[in-house]
Amino acid sequence: MKKVKIIVGAILRGALLVAPGVAFGWWAWNKAMALIAILAAVGVETLFLFVFSFITVAVQARRNLRRKKAEEAEAEEGNDTAAQ
Repeated sequence: MKKVKIIVGAILRGALLVAPGVAFGWWAWNKAMALIAILAAVGVETLFLFVFSFITVAVQARRNLRRKKAEEAEAEEGNDTAAQ
């Protein structure tokens, strides 16, 4: 009996977790279909271009951040040796 209660409880918790997403999907179905139609009209090549551009900018920003941290570490190291 205890196993049945655990299983039923797990099913109810799962249903409660999924219910908001299902309700939103049902409500927003027409909007989602319009978005899919727009994306289909734009074309896969353009979507790949957007993704490629995003990745390129993200990699460039990461490199700049690393370079800035290295410069700050060198400046701090120079200040430490000057203080000694």
